[in-house]
Amino acid sequence: MPDQTADQKPEFAPLWDIPDAWAKAHCPVCGEAALAVVHLPDFPDYLKCANCEIAFDVERGGRLIRLRYIPEELISLDESLRFAWVQAPSVRRDVRKRFVAKERKESNAVLPASQGLTDEEVLRRAVEMYRLGNAPRFIEASLMRAGASQEQVRAISVRMKRQAEIDSRKQTRKFMVIAGIAGLLVLSLGAWLVGSGYFSAQKAASTPSTFAENLPAPVQQLLPTTAVSQGGSRAKHDCPTTSEEAAALFGGEAGIWSPAQYGAWQMMNIESSITVHIPAGMTAGFIKNQSLQFSTVSGPATIYGVNFITIMCE
Repeated sequence: MPDQTADQKPEFAPLWDIPDAWAKAHCPVCGEAALAVVHLPDFPDYLKCANCEIAFDVERGGRLIRLRYIPEELISLDESLRFAWVQAPSVRRDVRKRFVAKERKESNAVLPASQGLTDEEVLRRAVEMYRLGNAPRFIEASLMRAGASQEQVRAISVRMKRQAEIDSRKQTRKFMVIAGIAGLLVLSLGAWLVGSGYFSAQKAASTPSTFAENLPAPVQQLLPTTAVSQGGSRAKHDCPTTSEEAAALFGGEAGIWSPAQYGAWQMMNIESSITVHIPAGMTAGFIKNQSLQFSTVSGPATIYGVNFITIMCE
C-alpha cells in the first residue's frame, strides 16, 4: 500500500538527485508554486516549500513523498502521514481538513473587546480640547485618531454643541450685565464730577474722549492713568462669597467691594485708584480714567489705576 512506512517497504528510497526544474511544480501539500530544490553533499536532495514551510523527500519513482520537516502549525498531522512514504493527496487532504476546522473555530470564537477609549476618557479629552479653543471638527478628528468609536464621537459632538450654546448665552449675558453696570458707573462718575463743582453738566456732555486733560489738577490726581497687564500668576479660583474674600482675591479693601447680579463683584472707589488682579477664567469690565471709556479683559490679568470695575466669576 502507498501509505506504508519505509521500514515496511524498504524498496522505497529517496531520489538522490532532484532536477532543479522540479522547483517549478506546485507544492503537493499547499498547492503553491513556491518550491525550491535543496542540494546537500553526501545526502539525498529534497524539496522545500517557501509558503507552507514543509520539506519533503521524493521517492525514486516520483509517486510518493516523505515529510522531512513539518512546521509548528501542522504538527498535529495524522501520525500515519508523518515521516512515512505517502501519496501527496493524502497529506493534502489532511492539511486542508485541519485548516478548515481551524478557520471555522476562529470564526466562531468571540473576538476580544477593542482596547479603545472609555466614555469617561473621551469626555475628558473633548473638554480639555474644547477649553483650549479647538474647533469641533478638530476635536472629533483627534478623538477618532486616539481610538474613540464613531458612536462616542457623535455623542460627544452633541454635548459640545449644547455646551457651546450654553457658553454663548452665558457670555452674552455676562457682557450685557457688565455693560449695564458700566453705564451706571459712568453716570455715577459724571454725577460725582458735577456735584464736586469741578465739571459742569453742559461741559460733560460736550467733552471729547480725552477730556481728562482738561480737568482741573485735583481731579486729574484722583483719576490716574489706567493700565492693563495681560497674564499673571492668578490661577482659576472660586468666586468670593464675602467682601473680605473679594478683597483678598482681587485687591483693595473689603469696604469697596460689593456683590452684583449673576455671580459678579463690583468696586467703586472714588477716593483713590487701586490695582486689581483678575484670576484665570474670570472677566472684568472697567472704566479707563483717561477717557471714561468702557473696556473689558479676561484673566489672568492685572489692572493698574482703576476706580470703577465689575468682575464676572463665570
